[in-house]
Amino acid sequence: TRHRLQREEQVLAGLQKQAMTEAQLTDHVYGTQLQKELQPYARAALDAHLEHLKKSGRVRRGHMGWERNT
Repeated sequence: TRHRLQREEQVLAGLQKQAMTEAQLTDHVYGTQLQKELQPYARAALDAHLEHLKKSGRVRRGHMGWERNT
């Protein structure tokens, strides 16, 4: 869906310059002001995006966190 694609583009934009951990990516995509009770849901959604991007060959898990494939 369009929303999923937008989130995936946000993930890829966050990884443009450097590797990021899941926590850093969650803050990048959902913002640092996300309510604490919503953080587990945001993290689960982010994990699904990362897995999809990994399967499509666009990202990989590196030593310093998630990275874009070049």
